[in-house]
Amino acid sequence: MKKRFNLATVAVLMVFVAVATYMTTYSRLRADINARMDYMSRIELSTEKFMSAKNTITNEFIGYCDEEMLNGGAVAGMIAALGDQWSYYMTEEQFAMRTGADKSFVGVGVTVSATDSSGYLRLLEVYSGYPADTAGLIPGDLIVAVDGEDVGTLGQGAALARMDGEEFTAVALTVRREGRQDFTVTLRRSVVVRPMVLSEIIDQNLGYIKVNGFETRVGGLFDEALRQIVTAGAGGLIIDMRDNPGGDVDEMRDMLSLLLPTCRLIILQSKNGVEEYKDSEGPAFTDMPVVVLINKDSYSAAEFFGACLREYDRAVLVGEPTTGKAYAQKDYRLQDGSGVHLSVMTYLTPGRVNLAQAGGLSPDKAVIFTDEQRERYRFDRSADTQLAAAVAHLRLSVPSPDGAELPPDSPEG
Repeated sequence: MKKRFNLATVAVLMVFVAVATYMTTYSRLRADINARMDYMSRIELSTEKFMSAKNTITNEFIGYCDEEMLNGGAVAGMIAALGDQWSYYMTEEQFAMRTGADKSFVGVGVTVSATDSSGYLRLLEVYSGYPADTAGLIPGDLIVAVDGEDVGTLGQGAALARMDGEEFTAVALTVRREGRQDFTVTLRRSVVVRPMVLSEIIDQNLGYIKVNGFETRVGGLFDEALRQIVTAGAGGLIIDMRDNPGGDVDEMRDMLSLLLPTCRLIILQSKNGVEEYKDSEGPAFTDMPVVVLINKDSYSAAEFFGACLREYDRAVLVGEPTTGKAYAQKDYRLQDGSGVHLSVMTYLTPGRVNLAQAGGLSPDKAVIFTDEQRERYRFDRSADTQLAAAVAHLRLSVPSPDGAELPPDSPEG
């Protein structure tokens, strides 16, 4: 016999479902409203705190200040509070220069370490004939303040951004040098032209390419240099990524595509876990053995360049452990024309290694290049122990044209 529900039972069930649905919806809406009210309350408290501090400064501070200065300082402070050395605030002028179509570099003519353990900016290279060189600055000097503001307070990224500016404008750098008291030099910024890719044949038949950064068009310059080296009959290749601050990942992809077949190069992971991939477009232009030189001032794309080649057994790494930078940054323009350079993605190697968590990229052959050797290298290239080790390694598989054997004191031995 079939069971039948009378109308009263159906009505009771419908009322029950309606009440349950209402209670569930009400509960969710109530939770959402409470969350929104809590958020608005926190925003109101933050705004009140900011306005209270701003009004106190405006009304009581005995020195000069204006609206633009205070607002910019507030944003810079928020970025600094993140504790991320790769993120920083830019004024309207700095942001316009950074995103300008001509990509001109105006500065004082130096390469610095933005990861120095001192917390300051260490000069790695001083370009001949530019303002820093004219003022007598030398590699190894520490920039401890920019325009009177301590680099440790500003943060290394923000301090470095402040060293750039409009051509002919002045910037005061407070310098610390071993053996003397801190001193300040005032430099006038100028347009700096630095070759991004340098190449030559060394030790008779080995190619050497120095890459100073991954700026626009560097991939094409690297392509040209590599083809010239192959045409010259090089049997092995040394790629120098030391003191390279990184740059455009797409330029790195173009360069690696000349050395690797079609394969995964890098994984970029957003805050919500969405992944973006950069792949080699292959095929490899050459299969000659490769050594990549790295040091603690190789970071970002420079690190991943070496990591990719090693994970695919395409290169040996020689030198010192790298920085371990695993964040990718993006520029954001703010309403008043200023901007922030903000870390927004995590880099992972093809094998999904986070180089920051790994403590950087470790070389296959660790070779120290001291500050004293670096200074001597400016006049005597034989002082470069890392380059000598790279040559010695390649000589294991690439004999010299005259068949000479390695010297007994070779770093490879």
